[in-house]
Amino acid sequence: MLIALIALAAAAGAQVVPNPVNPQVPPSFSTGDCVSSTLSFNKDSVYLLAGSDAARYSVDRSKYDWTLDYGDATFSGSTASLNLLRPTGASSTTPGQSARISTTRYVRYAKITARFKPATAAGVVTTFITFSDKQQMANISGELTQDEIDWEIVGKNPARPETNVFTIRTQDLERGLHGGPIGSDIDPSVAHDFTIDWRSDRIVWSIDGVVMRTLLKSEARAVRNASIPSGLPWFPELASRVQISIWDGSITQGSWAGSPVPWDSSNKFSAPFEYITIDCYDDKNNVVPRWSTDGSGRDTIETPPQVDPLPTDNRQKGTHGSAAIGMFSLVSVLAAACTAAMAAWAVL
Repeated sequence: MLIALIALAAAAGAQVVPNPVNPQVPPSFSTGDCVSSTLSFNKDSVYLLAGSDAARYSVDRSKYDWTLDYGDATFSGSTASLNLLRPTGASSTTPGQSARISTTRYVRYAKITARFKPATAAGVVTTFITFSDKQQMANISGELTQDEIDWEIVGKNPARPETNVFTIRTQDLERGLHGGPIGSDIDPSVAHDFTIDWRSDRIVWSIDGVVMRTLLKSEARAVRNASIPSGLPWFPELASRVQISIWDGSITQGSWAGSPVPWDSSNKFSAPFEYITIDCYDDKNNVVPRWSTDGSGRDTIETPPQVDPLPTDNRQKGTHGSAAIGMFSLVSVLAAACTAAMAAWAVL
């Protein structure tokens, strides 16, 4: 049976336009251990944030593998389809409502493989990334930055998926200078295994086991002298969540993503994700069952910190009550602002 979960699009603001000091992270919060596993998308393993990004820091990782951060996702068996929806009464300049799912656990150096079939319509972007909670202002470009590694499949040319990488230490995001499309075509009409192999000394992007790009830490440098102090690498090193998403890039990034989105009578485009496999690395890049994301090698406490309690119906193992559906009109308003903000992170 298909079960659709709807979360408030307002939660997107925590990713794309967060406060530089990220005050929602409790002082006692620990990113915990990377745990090697294959994660499917059983609906009971998904926790609905329902518009409260702060709630992710109190989710019990032993019970939930995922958070549905915002948007619409359809769960069938072990598969999650992220849905881009056309808002009711939308004009030609109204972006579709995006959706995002994140892991509850963090990784810091791991081989991560996601099997999914991307959406292929113009303007629609399907992503599989790592993303650190910690952020800071890049003063030259006037944007927040974080440690991030990307696979992005862009509807304008879905046969050429794109890679990208960001670092929290830069003062200039240097958009368009650290990524781009792969050099050969894939068949975007079928599912593929997309891999981010993030080690302490390199990142390797692969599709179906075939290496598409390798970035060595020893060679990863800023392009502009003012971006990073001399000698420091353009390389992510912070504990990060794994995230998957679908969003509308047609309005603000149409030249990159394609435009307009060719909406049909269903008013929906979907990207089904089958599973994500995580193989954690220790400090010597050996695959291990479990490793602390602070690099200490010690098991960390898994008990979530005590924060203000959430409403009861937010704790129902990823299901939603009528209140969530009743607020769908609010989602329509918030999603447009959310998706426009997300587009600012795209690389042209």
